[in-house]
Amino acid sequence: MLFLHIKTGHVYQYLALTVIEATMEPGVMYCAPGFEDMPFIRPASEFFDGRFKVFVPANSFTEGYFDANGRAQFGPEDGSPVEETDEEDHAHFVSGRKETPSGSAN
Repeated sequence: MLFLHIKTGHVYQYLALTVIEATMEPGVMYCAPGFEDMPFIRPASEFFDGRFKVFVPANSFTEGYFDANGRAQFGPEDGSPVEETDEEDHAHFVSGRKETPSGSAN
């Protein structure tokens, strides 16, 4: 399962639920796709407190890739055109807020 880190915009792959030995609290092991040999572990309370959201790509994975910064890119790597996406909906998904007609966020 993939998760979007709200602050950075990077996408990470959930690997496993763990136990942090020092505190015996639940943790989450995750990594950047393609970097399974370098996982991160974060307390589950932090992982599920809103810092990450489930990431569902607008297109299938056969139509996207991750750039060198770990950000999801949609469409083929050769830059050929694909369907346009609604940037407003993407921004709303990332921020969790949507601009109202008056310009204020709700």
